[in-house]
Amino acid sequence: METIARLAMLAASGAGLAQAMRRAGRRLAVLVALSVLVGLLGAGALGALGMALFYALILTMEPAWAALIVAVCFLVIAALIWLVARRWFLRAEPRPALDLAAAAPLAGLSELGIGRLLERNAVGVLLAAFVAGMLMSRRR
Repeated sequence: METIARLAMLAASGAGLAQAMRRAGRRLAVLVALSVLVGLLGAGALGALGMALFYALILTMEPAWAALIVAVCFLVIAALIWLVARRWFLRAEPRPALDLAAAAPLAGLSELGIGRLLERNAVGVLLAAFVAGMLMSRRR
């Protein structure tokens, strides 16, 4: 009976993981949709800015030079955005501390005599626990 209780605790931790993954998936979908919207609006605004700059410069110089100046301005803006993005992506992120409370259901596995089974077949056992947790978390 104790073995079943421990396996149920392991499956419940899989259910919590499944709920967290669903929430993260929804959040990611919303962030991607908003990023696409902001990108489209920004591209339209940048195009309007380019046309306004071109028409302002065409009054004082030839059209070819005005187009060149607008293109160089856009290249400078693109280079600045690239430098900021590169710095942001390459910054070192601190690793989160281990949450030992989340691993509590796994602490009794050595007492059950299946510790070696987990070592040899870790992926299969964890996938089975994850699927069991997803099935337990479904709302009817």
